[in-house]
Amino acid sequence: MQVLEGRLGELRWRYLPRQPPARLRPFVRAMAAYEERAPGWVHRRELPHPGLVMIVELEPAIRVESEGTLRPFGRGFVAGIGGRPSLTVYDRHQRGLQVDLSALGARALFAVDGAELAGRVVGLEELGWGHLAERLAEAPDWPSRFAFVDRAFEERLAGAGDLRVARWLLEAVEASGGQRPIAELVAESGYSHGYLGRLCRRDLGLTPKRLSQLVRFQRLVQRMRGAPQGPSGDVGAPTLARLAAELGYADHSHLVREVRLWSGVAPSELEALVAPALV
Repeated sequence: MQVLEGRLGELRWRYLPRQPPARLRPFVRAMAAYEERAPGWVHRRELPHPGLVMIVELEPAIRVESEGTLRPFGRGFVAGIGGRPSLTVYDRHQRGLQVDLSALGARALFAVDGAELAGRVVGLEELGWGHLAERLAEAPDWPSRFAFVDRAFEERLAGAGDLRVARWLLEAVEASGGQRPIAELVAESGYSHGYLGRLCRRDLGLTPKRLSQLVRFQRLVQRMRGAPQGPSGDVGAPTLARLAAELGYADHSHLVREVRLWSGVAPSELEALVAPALV
């Protein structure tokens, strides 16, 4: 396993990424052990994306914005699909495991409707995973911890319901970058528009339209981070217009509206929104 290390200003980070086994990849996109250190408090805004994030805290606690309040969860938490940017805060040092889950994760691994977790941050104890932090802390090394998490996920997946339609829909939306017309997806599914919408909300957390918007927003953020910048450091209007055309937005104004929908800020403010701030 390759350890990645680096600095972002005064923040020092160390990651140990690990690719999930092939049988888990429809549900588990990535996982990594992490450790971060800074001379003071670290504030970070996390953008919504078309999946869930599971954090298992080993030490010390992260404070997370949940329903308008900053609170510690202790053993860890899951951030559901969608929502708005969420603030995370910790003091000087944090260590744990991050698991990035696909939108199927709520139903497959936590046995709750995706809509129940959408836009929320929920403690691991509430989802029946409160023991995980203790078990990982007892393990002798990270290979052992990763293997334990794999087994725990496989046990949950063995009892998961039929997610074939939801998996097909998610893969179709992601493969198109959120550009497949909803009417086309409905026709291909063989279900009615209303039924497919209810199934999507139950199994994935969002309607097909919202899911497509969020996938497109994620692609936009990824592209903006590699886009040419002007003298001010902002992504210029011509570049945004080109990105709008490439990613399936009707025009530049449509792009700006959806960026504000998911982030609450203008496109030029996105990068600053998520950069860690040390206090």
